[in-house]
Amino acid sequence: MAVVTGAVLAGQYALEASVGQGGMATVFRARRLRDGAVVAVKVLREPYAYDREFVERFQREAQAAASLVHPNVVRVLDSGQDGDVRFIVMEYVHGEDLKAHLRRCGPLPPERAAQVAAEVCAALEYAHGQGIVHRDIKPQNILLTESGEVRVTDFGIARALSSATITETGTVLGSVHYLSPEQARGDPVTTASDLYALGCVLYEMVTGRLPFDGDSPIAVALKHLYDEPPPPKQVNPDVPVWLEGVIRRALAKRPEDRYASAAEMREDLERRAEHWRDGPTVLLAPPRSAHRRAARTWPRPSPVVLAAVVLAVLAGGMAAGWWALQDYVNVGEVVVPDFRGRPLPEVQALASQLRLQVVVGGEQYSDRYPQNTVADQDPPPGHRVREGRWITVITSQGAELVVVPDVTRRTLTEARLLLEQARLRVGAVQEDFDDQAPRGTVVSQEPAPGSSLPRGTEVRLVVSRGPELVTVPNLVGLTLEEARAVLHRVGLALDRIGYVPREDSEPGRVAEQEPEAGVRVRRSQRMAVRIAVRPAPAPTQAPPAPAPASPVEPAPEPTAEAAPAPAVRATVENSGERTRRVRVEVTVPAGAAGEVRIVVIDARGVRNAYRRAHTPGERVVQVVEVEGYAIVQVYVDGRFLQEVRP
Repeated sequence: MAVVTGAVLAGQYALEASVGQGGMATVFRARRLRDGAVVAVKVLREPYAYDREFVERFQREAQAAASLVHPNVVRVLDSGQDGDVRFIVMEYVHGEDLKAHLRRCGPLPPERAAQVAAEVCAALEYAHGQGIVHRDIKPQNILLTESGEVRVTDFGIARALSSATITETGTVLGSVHYLSPEQARGDPVTTASDLYALGCVLYEMVTGRLPFDGDSPIAVALKHLYDEPPPPKQVNPDVPVWLEGVIRRALAKRPEDRYASAAEMREDLERRAEHWRDGPTVLLAPPRSAHRRAARTWPRPSPVVLAAVVLAVLAGGMAAGWWALQDYVNVGEVVVPDFRGRPLPEVQALASQLRLQVVVGGEQYSDRYPQNTVADQDPPPGHRVREGRWITVITSQGAELVVVPDVTRRTLTEARLLLEQARLRVGAVQEDFDDQAPRGTVVSQEPAPGSSLPRGTEVRLVVSRGPELVTVPNLVGLTLEEARAVLHRVGLALDRIGYVPREDSEPGRVAEQEPEAGVRVRRSQRMAVRIAVRPAPAPTQAPPAPAPASPVEPAPEPTAEAAPAPAVRATVENSGERTRRVRVEVTVPAGAAGEVRIVVIDARGVRNAYRRAHTPGERVVQVVEVEGYAIVQVYVDGRFLQEVRP
């Protein structure tokens, strides 16, 4: 089934317009037929409809999201399947996503950014309470309604916490710019991963910039692992200190250093926590224990004691620094091997032998490296690094497969566009005559429509040159066999054969043809000919009546004489459904010695049924088989004698 605007899914949802494209689905605005309500329908994209892993992920989305009913969560109304098409029906939100809003309006005022993040926290608090992690919090999945409300959508890669980890298939999901360090390492994902992603979104809301960016997914993943983003206040001086503290705590590298829950982060965003009551005085938000710690009063130490403590701390720090420097200097170096093309378990084993550590930074399609092997790495092969260094690898998904569209009956320009949209290329283009396809349209393609091919594969096309035209030859004067041979040479076929009495044409030869000679016709044109036959002899007129005799002299009695016997007789001996057996008797006339030839003209054409020399007065008897309307002609010594029509 083609999923396009105007289609009706499962007889219930009429698709009105496409409103968004996702990684594995297309979102349509649709009309529910039973009550006319406007809904959003998410349809699994065709290239993934036959991929078991994607289908299972899509089904998990429907099951997980259907259980979430919250004011800040886009509600799932239905899910189903129509043939090979799988879809999810959600409530339609009038508004725009946060990413589009930021591109259009720039950074949000800090108070508004905190309000948006707080409402996202409310949605996450509810989902986490149901055992569901969103796993893909990003501005594109945060919708702002026309009235300013915040709705979180697309739990497309969410999964019940009790089911499995995000690494069970070796796939790192989520958008790399909002990827938590544990996701970059391939570690299990927890609720803290959603809070880290929300910290990235909050950073972008107040600064208009991403906290981490780079030239490649690997570079961005490495920054999530090891780098600190520029302080938000440095990018936007209007960001208050307390909000900067919330952001930095949400972006802590270790999950245990972040907020314990979405509810706790929401309290800080709404400034309801106890430590915000008198106004913040620190850059970073206090540790979680500070929320429950009772205020204590400690005696003020003397200057001497304080100086001794400071000296002790400095001495200890210098000693620790010295030993740390010695450890760093004494760490050995190794040459990074080439991991590309090797399976991940083999890479991990080799790295362990070299005292290196491997982290999966993502995956990508690759035409060069097989699926589930390493396609790229950082640092690259040959670099010298210290032992214990983290090596980031990107695993291969194999060649990206796309479905070949059907471009037959399309113009060549349309075919090129459709193939380019499917991420394929037009290969060799041949032209051929075709009686059915208009000139310039595609007659056939190779590979066939519906095939799955690697991205960028060439598709060969055959384009119609229109019907092939030939000039009708002149057949008049030819025998039927000769006419067939001439037509065969030019690619035409004989369709109908008729007979016409003609005095000016030799019997057994073409007297008329249709179409006429010289006309240009298609090769599929069927020809008709009419074969000349002798006209039937005119009936003999009776002699005039004699004048009446004198009454005085009576006329003598006339002498009766027998009429001369005909030279040719034909008798039907046996008649079948289509054929007849005819007995032909020929008496050779006196003085006409020579060759006797019996010619049969019927539905089969013109043929010689008998040909042999005889003497005058000799009687010839021959049985011939005819089909349909037939004419039997007899020639003696090349001269026409008589014809019969049995």
